[in-house]
Amino acid sequence: MCLVFLWGTSFMFISVSVATVDPLSIVFYRVLLGAIVLTMIVYARGLRLPLSLRAWSVFMVFGMVGNLLPFFLISWGQQSVN
Repeated sequence: MCLVFLWGTSFMFISVSVATVDPLSIVFYRVLLGAIVLTMIVYARGLRLPLSLRAWSVFMVFGMVGNLLPFFLISWGQQSVN
């Protein structure tokens, strides 16, 4: 039930915000907020982020393909969909 609530409200907030904010800004702040929350969870659990360039390059590719691109396309598409 929680997943349905979070997933559904995400699309609702995107559709409301595209009226006043451009899609790139929506994606930037959405990903930034997610990164901050996840980083806080990692450190709260006593874990450390990896330091290797290889790990971060993989994270960047996965983040762009799995988060940035879909979030941008959803925001961009909702500009013309009621």
